[in-house]
Parts: sequence; C-alpha cells; structure tokens
Amino acid sequence: MPDKLRILWERLRADGYYSKSFGDFMLQFAGNPKDTEKLYNAMRLDNLYSKSVEDFKTNFFYPIKAVKQSPIDNIQPPLQKYKGTRDYRKKDKQTLLDNMQLEKEFGEKYGKKNLWTNFAAINRDEYLKDMLVNNENRVDPNILAGVISAEGMGDDLHRVASRDNETYIPDYMKQPGNILDYISYDERISSTMMVGTDDWMNRYEEFKKKGLTKLEPEKDFTSESIEGSFINEKGEKMQPAWFSNPQVAFNAVSSYVKNIENIITDSKVKVTPQEKEQLLYIGYNYGENGLKKYLSTGKNGKDILNKIKEERPGVYEKSIRRVAVANKLREVGAFTPVKTIIEK
Repeated sequence: MPDKLRILWERLRADGYYSKSFGDFMLQFAGNPKDTEKLYNAMRLDNLYSKSVEDFKTNFFYPIKAVKQSPIDNIQPPLQKYKGTRDYRKKDKQTLLDNMQLEKEFGEKYGKKNLWTNFAAINRDEYLKDMLVNNENRVDPNILAGVISAEGMGDDLHRVASRDNETYIPDYMKQPGNILDYISYDERISSTMMVGTDDWMNRYEEFKKKGLTKLEPEKDFTSESIEGSFINEKGEKMQPAWFSNPQVAFNAVSSYVKNIENIITDSKVKVTPQEKEQLLYIGYNYGENGLKKYLSTGKNGKDILNKIKEERPGVYEKSIRRVAVANKLREVGAFTPVKTIIEK
C-alpha cells in the first residue's frame, strides 16, 4: 500500500493549504478524528475531495500503533516515499537474518562485509534521500550517495542510526533539512570532516563561473578556520568551509561530481556507464589532476582502471567501496518513488 498520507501532505503543501512539516501533519491528523473531519470539510469545501468522510479516513488515515521492539520504534512510521526504504535497526528475527545476508553478500562480492552498514544507514532515511535527489546539479542520487558513504558523514550516519536509546528522535518526525543537524559540528557541516570537499573555498569561484553552483557566501557557507595550514596528503594547501546545512553540503559535493563527469566526457576516453562511475569516485578521492593524468594514458576505461589498480591500489580500493554502496542502493530501488494518485 503506497503512502497516501505523505502524498496528501505534499499536495496540500504545494497548493499552499499547509505549511508545517510532515511530522506535524501526521501528529495533528492521524488518529485524531475531530481534526481529520475538519481537514476533510475544508478540502470538500474547496472541491479537493468529493467522496464521503468515511472514505477519506479509510483512504488516507490509519491509527498509529505502538510496537514492542525498542524505544526507537515506539511510534509506527508512515509507509515510505521511496520503494527501497527500510529500517535495519529492528530487533525481530527476520530483520536480523536479512542483515546477516547483507553482510555476507558485501563480503563475498566486494571483500568488505561491514560495508552493508554504510548502505543501510543511507537506505533507511527518507529525508536524507530527498536531499540527495534534490542536489542542484541533478547528479544521480545513487552516485552522490556512493560519494558520501565513504566520507565522514557516512560513518556518522551509521553511528547515529545504530544508537538505541530513549532520547533518539525518529527521522520521520524531523523537519526536512534538519536531519543531520544533531550529528554535525556546531550545527554546521564541516566540508573536511563530513563530505570531503576540502578545498571548497578555493574552488567556489571556478564552479560558479562554470554554472555548477548557485550557493552564496555567508548565506550558505563560510570559511572553516583550521589551526595552522591545512595541507593534504599531496602537499596541496586546502581551504575548507562550513556549510549551513546538509542540503547545501550535498549541493557542493554535486558541483565536484559534475565537474569530474565533464572532465571524463571531454577526455574522449571510451567508457561504459560502470567504468565512468568508478572513475568519478577516483577523481573525487584522488583528485582531478590525478584523474586527468590517468585519462591521458589510455583510450578506454577498462585499461585505465587496470592501470590505477596496479599503480594506486589504495585509490582503486576506495572507489570499489563507493561502487558497492551505490550498486546496492540501485538494486533495492532506494531512490525509486512510490507512485500514487490522489483524487482531486
């Protein structure tokens, strides 16, 4: 059964009838007959719904039932917006068996059985998915998820998702855009520690001229002051930034990814979609100059990747980790919307 309640909320927000978060909407109307009837009467008056109030309640609303799993599951969440979403933290036998199977699969296919936790931390969070989908360069969200899964944010997502205590706030009760505030530093997102955009302040003007970003200084990001000079492993001086929220951070990451994609396209190297994606990850991790060097050594993606594997095994290995997470997200339809139709 698709999540009609969420789609109803989205329609009402889009048409200007409701301005609060989905969590507020759910708490106000689900399981509250009087408010539900008020909503029905208002929609009927404006010709937004024509059937009976009983049909309205049956179609969109259902009781919120408590479940006896763990403190984090005391509220039954609404059905998901994206096809593949699921909660891997539950304590029931079937979830445990499924998680063991995931661990086995990642181990056998990629030699990294613990990678399943990076995949699971992304796949369980619908607000996070919304932000990845809505990146300003329209980068494939599976690729963007693959990028962040191997950065500091990937580890923090898993750490927070694994936390099991009574103070935990379920993600579906948070307002969009705030999903990572409670794991960020000083309520901001560190470009260095969280998403790997170490030299954002150096690259911003370049990306702006190329039309790869509409982010604004002071409003969306500020310089991240690091004691002493920040020199990366290649001896380059970096200029990191604080991003104002997770969506801004993902938009910045998308600028890098889109720029790397253009570099690969301009190189005229023949690549399959899979080879191109792995080269994107290598460019993000190893740097664009390093990627350009390797792109100039061959005419096809397979030979170039084999050369990188031989000469830079650590770089190649890190790209495989990102490939593993992105491929599994695709397999389960992590960003495939659940389609529904709401009667006008």
